[in-house]
Amino acid sequence: MKLSTFVFICLISALPCASNAATLPDTVLDILQQENIPEDSLGVLIQELDEKTPLVAHNIDTPLNPASVMKLVTTYAALQILGPDYRWKTEFHLDGTLKHGTLFGDLVVKGYGDPYLVEETLLPVLRSLRQKGLQHITGRLVVDNSYFEDDGLQDPGAFDNKPYRVYNANPSALMANFQATRFTFTPNAHAGEIEIDAWPASPGLKIDNDMKYVKGKCRGSHRWPNMWFTHDGDRLTARFKGDYSPQCGQHDIHRAVAPPAALFYGAFLPAWRYLNGSLVNGYRLGKVQEGSKPFYVHHSKPLADIIRLINKHSNNVMTKQLLLTIGSQSEGEPGTLEKGRQAIKKWMQSEGIDTTGFIIDNGSGLSRDARVSVNTLNQLA
Repeated sequence: MKLSTFVFICLISALPCASNAATLPDTVLDILQQENIPEDSLGVLIQELDEKTPLVAHNIDTPLNPASVMKLVTTYAALQILGPDYRWKTEFHLDGTLKHGTLFGDLVVKGYGDPYLVEETLLPVLRSLRQKGLQHITGRLVVDNSYFEDDGLQDPGAFDNKPYRVYNANPSALMANFQATRFTFTPNAHAGEIEIDAWPASPGLKIDNDMKYVKGKCRGSHRWPNMWFTHDGDRLTARFKGDYSPQCGQHDIHRAVAPPAALFYGAFLPAWRYLNGSLVNGYRLGKVQEGSKPFYVHHSKPLADIIRLINKHSNNVMTKQLLLTIGSQSEGEPGTLEKGRQAIKKWMQSEGIDTTGFIIDNGSGLSRDARVSVNTLNQLA
């Protein structure tokens, strides 16, 4: 027997809860009582896929906080609104003259929200630029993030006062590596030191390494040193302090510490140099000139593949990218969270899906305000 099951526990709900179905099994009630969870904070629906009458339905019409289950709403709506074959593009424009492999001017990169522009995908993109005859750039890398609106994005520290955690990262129309900087800790036995490298190494990033090389077993505190970040204008200092045993081996810690444009430049430059390219004058924010035709356009994996990655890894910033994309495609650019919310709610209502009390917020579920009922999710299924 195939079953469709949705279970939600809402520990913080601003909405009144009411039971609207049969009593839950005693075993479930006992667990709720042991954990001090009120019955009306739980929504349960168990139903055969080919039947209209549920086997168990408890509190299914009350909007509850779904956490990351909200990603199912955002991704399913994206499949319907954008289509499974939708692909994000990233445009490369030449603002200058290309002659014998040298661009006398700037290379302008315009992002359109590709949520999976990472290390393994960026290198082939830049290799394509080289194959089209571009090698040396006398000007700057110009980052055009205008496809999404920055105003209205949420404070990354608002949820839990941890603004540098990757799960709190804000989206960007030109996003590299999920907005994350990877700090790699490598024991150097010969020097008796712990080396720390960063990728992407964004401009202005300085590492203050006060890690101590200690012998002995690898303990939890060794793998998670004290770390904090300080800003001075465009300069960022990442400070690390603690003990680290060589028995821990190489270890990575990811943090969202750099602005999107700086992070993209930090990912672009070493890959470009690896391909024997050169870039002279750094980067800046800017926009593609009106009427400019792209020198090269990269297209992402199709939406159907991206959604698998989003839901498998419960990736928050990728989901936010998706919500902004829905907004820009449905309501016009620049994309905003509010446009994305409106587009999804309109689609749900056009399909006859109940949106009573529905709040999608940022689309990822990392929200204290998000609400959806079990019944609404069942209608999506």
